[in-house]
Amino acid sequence: MNWFDGGGGGSMEVYGLDDKFGLVTAAIPYFNLQWNRKYYDAGDFSIQISADVYDPSWAYIMTHDRPEVGVVQKLQYTNNGGEKLVQLSGFFAEQRLNGIVASPRFVADLSKTENVIKRMYDTFGVQAKKGIGWKANEQPLGDRTQCDFIGDLLGEKWYSILETRELSYRVTALDDFSGLVCQIWQGIDRTQSQDANPWCVFSSAFGNVEDEEISIDRSAYANVCKVSAKDEALQFEVDLSGGGERYEVFLDKGSEAPEEDQSEEDFKAALRQEALEKLADCVVAQEIDVSNLGDANYLEDFDLGDKVSVILDDIGLELETRIVEVTEVFKPEGHSVQLGFGSKRITNMRRAMAR
Repeated sequence: MNWFDGGGGGSMEVYGLDDKFGLVTAAIPYFNLQWNRKYYDAGDFSIQISADVYDPSWAYIMTHDRPEVGVVQKLQYTNNGGEKLVQLSGFFAEQRLNGIVASPRFVADLSKTENVIKRMYDTFGVQAKKGIGWKANEQPLGDRTQCDFIGDLLGEKWYSILETRELSYRVTALDDFSGLVCQIWQGIDRTQSQDANPWCVFSSAFGNVEDEEISIDRSAYANVCKVSAKDEALQFEVDLSGGGERYEVFLDKGSEAPEEDQSEEDFKAALRQEALEKLADCVVAQEIDVSNLGDANYLEDFDLGDKVSVILDDIGLELETRIVEVTEVFKPEGHSVQLGFGSKRITNMRRAMAR
C-alpha cells in the first residue's frame, strides 16, 4: 500500500488538531481520504492512515484547501498480517449544532432570514454550548422570515429554513485555526439565464459528464399545503402550483394558537414558513449524480452550492439546479470528483431533489 502525502496536483493536505485547536500534526500521510461535502445537510469525511501515524489527541481534521472542518467521531483499527491501519471518520462541524434542542419555544419575525438564524444562535447559546462564533455577512442574506417552533434539533432546523431560500450555513475554522465560526452563505448563480457570472453547463453533449446515474420519482410530490390550526378555526393554504395541477398535503397544527403577545397575522406567517418547509420535503425526487470531465475546473468554474445548468439529452432532461453534494476521493492514483445536483438530500447516498 502506498502513501498519499498530500503533495502534487489534485491533492489535499490535512492536519490533525486537538480539542483546544492545537496543531498536533501537519500534512498527515494517508492512503485514502474521502471528503463528502453537502449544501443542505452536514457532510462527512473518512481517512485511512497507518496506525503509527495516528495520534489519539486528534479531535479535528482540518485543511486550508476546503472550508469544512472534520470532527473525529469514529475510529476503526485493523491488523491484517502486520499491516496496522486506522480509519477515522465523522461529520463536518455543522453537525455539532444538532447537539442543541431548540427549547423553549422560539418565535421571530424579521426582515432577513440571516437575522432570524442569528437570533436563534443567540437564544439557544451556540457560543456558550459549542464554542462556535458567529460571522455576519456585510448584507444579511434572505428575505422576511417568520418562525414559531419548539423541540427541533437546531442544525436541522437551520437547514430546513435556509433551504426554502436556497441558502445554507457552514462552520469553518478561523484563519489561524484557533476556533470555529458559523456563517450563512449561498453558492454563485452560474446558470445560462443570468449574465452576472460566467456560465457553468454540465451536458452530455458537451462531453463534460460521465457515469450518469439518474432516477426520477414523482410519487411523493406536492405543491400545495393546506394548513389547519386553532381547532380548525384558522385554515389557509400555501400554493406553489403556479396555476398548474394541484398536489396537496396537509399540515395539522391542532389547537395551536397565537402566543399571548403574538398577532394573528404573525402566527399565520409562522405557519406559512412551516408549510414551505413541508413542501420542500415533497419535491419531485431526482437522483442525479455525475462524474465531472472536460475543461471545467472544480473550485474555480464551479463549487458546492453553485447554481448551474444541467442538460442530459439522452432523457430530455434540462434544468437549473444547485450542486448540493460533492464527493471527493483522494488516493495515490489520483483525485476523483462526483457531483450531486438538486435541492434536498434524502438519504446517505448521493441523492438530489430538484423542484
